[in-house]
Amino acid sequence: MEKDDETVFMSSTYATKDYLSEDDAYSYLTDVAYDFFLIQADWLDLTDETASDEISKVVYVAVPYADGENVYIIYISMEDLLSEYNYDDYYYDYDDEELYYEFAAYIGANAGTTNLSEY
Repeated sequence: MEKDDETVFMSSTYATKDYLSEDDAYSYLTDVAYDFFLIQADWLDLTDETASDEISKVVYVAVPYADGENVYIIYISMEDLLSEYNYDDYYYDYDDEELYYEFAAYIGANAGTTNLSEY
């Protein structure tokens, strides 16, 4: 999904309307953003160059969730994650679990939310 020339990775649950719970959506957002971060920060190389090129273009990661009758999209900017965690290689020395929990806390505090039910 692209908007204003910005590539947004949207989970497939948006198209199928098989919405996650809020907690599961935040976990999924953390999982995807974490993996994309590792690739965009050049901390992880994929053998599939096409996939790596596509992931490097992603500006936002977004996941829908439902709460009763309302549908929301939570999203995080990859630029924000890169500027927060990809400096001076400080976080490069973290183990995977440590860095993942840092991401989860950051996303929990900084992810944007849009209520689609209002549109």
